[in-house]
Amino acid sequence: MDKQTNIDSTNAGPTGIQRAGGIEASEAWQDDRLQEALHVLVVDDNADVSTAMGMLLRLLGHSVSIAGSGEEALLLAAKIAPRIAFLDIGLPDMDGLELARRLRRQFPSKTELLLVAVTGYDQAQDRRNAMAAGFDELLPKPVGRDVIDALLQSVR
Repeated sequence: MDKQTNIDSTNAGPTGIQRAGGIEASEAWQDDRLQEALHVLVVDDNADVSTAMGMLLRLLGHSVSIAGSGEEALLLAAKIAPRIAFLDIGLPDMDGLELARRLRRQFPSKTELLLVAVTGYDQAQDRRNAMAAGFDELLPKPVGRDVIDALLQSVR
């Protein structure tokens, strides 16, 4: 993935997903959900997972930005101020717990940024660690559309 963080909204891609480096840009849906659209940050080093999640979120009417690493996510978040972020825990450059701690320093309140861990780690200790790091929710993989939609509806 391109490590630049330049976002160019004039280069809309076929999936309508905004990516760091101007790979693809998002245009808001032109339907009645437009006023309710959230800006969502998806962070996962697995491009298939992040693209699929991004496509689902876009189909649900939201604006989506994708990062493949913790550092890329921090740069994007500072630039776009997402309302909700779905973070993988197992990232290559810093784990999702450290990323959550850093994002929580930028956005101290869950009313500013709702942090959601999307992970294969779902033991009681994993949940405690996630909450201690600043996550608001932990969703075990795989996450269904209904769960994501319900969570997004609760933020609106």
